[in-house]
Formats: sequence, C-alpha cells, structure tokens
Amino acid sequence: MSTEVEIIIKNLLRGIKSILKRRGYKVITEERFEHYIDMICELEKDASQEMFAAISLEEKVGVAVLRDYVKRFEQRKEEKGEENVKGLLVASNRFTHYARREAKEKGIWIITSKDPRFDIFTHDLVPEHIICPEEELKELLEKYNIMRRHLPKIFASDPAVKAVGAKPGQVVKIFRFSDVAGQSIAYRLVIRRES
Repeated sequence: MSTEVEIIIKNLLRGIKSILKRRGYKVITEERFEHYIDMICELEKDASQEMFAAISLEEKVGVAVLRDYVKRFEQRKEEKGEENVKGLLVASNRFTHYARREAKEKGIWIITSKDPRFDIFTHDLVPEHIICPEEELKELLEKYNIMRRHLPKIFASDPAVKAVGAKPGQVVKIFRFSDVAGQSIAYRLVIRRES
C-alpha cells in the first residue's frame, strides 16, 4: 500500500474514533484486513452496549460489501445479544444507492464520503450540540406552556445533528457563546426534510 493511502486511512481512522468518542464509545479492539477494518467499541457508561464498526477500504460500498459486513454484524449480535449491539459501516469512498437503502432497512448507521469524517465540534464556529434529556425537555415545555412542535426546527441532515446521532422527533440543545451575550442555550426540534 502506498504512503498516500496509508495517510488517508490513518486520518479516516482518527476521525471515526473521534466521532465514536463523542457518542460515548471507546474502541476495545481493532483488526485490519486487506479490504476493511473492524472495530469493536463499548459505551463508556455501559460496557454491555456495543458498536460493531467497520471501515470499508473498497472503491465503493455496494450490496455485496454491505452483505459481507451484515454477516459479521449478525454473528456479533448472536454473541452479545440482539439489543446490545449497534452497527456502523464507513465507506472510504462512497456507497451505492442500493447499499445505502439496504443499510437503512437493517438499522445500520452509515458514514458516507459526504458526511464529515472528523469531529466537527472541534472547530471554533460550530457550537456544542447534545440531545436534550427528556426530563429537561418536559420541564422546559411546561415552563413556557408550549408543545414540542412549537420549538424552532433543525433538519436531521444537519452535520451537527448527524454527529450527535439525533433522530427526527428528538430535541437538540445547542450551547452558543458570544463576547457580548455570554452563553446562550437554544433548543431545536429535529425534523426530516420533505422533498
């Protein structure tokens, strides 16, 4: 493998590990094969919850590559328990339409070449985003006598929303800081973009 490819893989690995860390996972094992890298990650707060991550080094991730990953993923789920394992597949280049659709059907989180492959929150201009805890949200809604749908909206396709893993219907809490106003907190309802 060329030095240039090695640097690309090293940067990709660093970025994916950073994204996993932001979501509360730590890498336990990492195995490198010719066409992919497998990583087993555990939640830092609950070691029984696992993320089975794979990075495909193929030119593109098609249905055949996806099904190979799914086979390894299913084996991992049998070992650890169905509800204890989540899946992540990263394409070093791109996914085909059919592979993307099939991954979504199987509930596998995918990171494509269009998604940020680094922790975007390390940039000064990107405010911190977290998924708002339900009990805090309930207090907020009662305090202002509003419903969830009355909150300002943010698309599920927003890079920061994707980075924290928020799904449509959840609320993200955004921490902004300015020299004039100090720290402010904004709440946004995650919605799906209608085509």
